[in-house]
Amino acid sequence: DRMVRYGELVSVVISGLMFGLFHGNLSQFPYAFTIGVFFGVIYVRTGRIIYPILLHAVMNFLGSIVGSILLNSIDLDMYMDVMNSTSINEILTNLTWEGVTGFLILAVYEVMIFIIVIIGIIFWILDWKQIFFKIQDEELPVSGRFTTALYNPGMIVYTVIWIITIIIASI
Repeated sequence: DRMVRYGELVSVVISGLMFGLFHGNLSQFPYAFTIGVFFGVIYVRTGRIIYPILLHAVMNFLGSIVGSILLNSIDLDMYMDVMNSTSINEILTNLTWEGVTGFLILAVYEVMIFIIVIIGIIFWILDWKQIFFKIQDEELPVSGRFTTALYNPGMIVYTVIWIITIIIASI
């Protein structure tokens, strides 16, 4: 809400940038930035912060809790034996029912996540005309919105702190 004077588009992009930086590592930044922009659009369209919060909670639950449980169900030793096998007989010898079941469950989970993402992208494309950014009364002129929003002491300190954090975590 405080950034709306820079325009909704600027607010959403900077919110995504902050969300991406807050995750604290370069491997998560691209998708965290994208999801942050998505959450920003949801907030701007609905005016309700609870929707992005709930979506974030669901995504974290599916990725960390469910994903960890499913990964723990996989027999990695069997997987490595199968991957290092040189013949069909050797592959069949190394397969176990429990190991195959774990891989099948993980594959179904991954396919479900993929389908959900594809459906989301389809809905996004179908409703593209609904995703527009309103002009606010107190909005700054178009020229200089991003520079004004990014080059202020608070944003500079925030960005520098997180870039340093990411560099230290990468070492």
